[in-house]
Amino acid sequence: MKAREGFTLIEVLVSLVVLSISLTAVYSILQNSLSNIDIAQNKTFVAEIGYERIIREITYPNAVYSDKEEHNGITVNYEFERESTPIPTVMEITMTVSTDEASTIFVYYVQE
Repeated sequence: MKAREGFTLIEVLVSLVVLSISLTAVYSILQNSLSNIDIAQNKTFVAEIGYERIIREITYPNAVYSDKEEHNGITVNYEFERESTPIPTVMEITMTVSTDEASTIFVYYVQE
């Protein structure tokens, strides 16, 4: 009897099923990674804009700023809460910075 060479149809089908399951898992991991990158970019953008606003508020305390600004086509909203502290001349300022995609809260102190 002559020995067979090559793969049977069943072996090829099983290997294709295993390959497709593996590729589906890789695709799912890739999609999650891309989503996480997008979320991280949005959070980084909000943090950078927030720090810039704090610097402007501290550097130019008497300037008038809007509670809504445009940055690269993205609308950024600011909300402020001012509270007194046990130190008479120091105010605690809580600033919430938000876009449609992300938001963050900053707390900083200023001397008045």
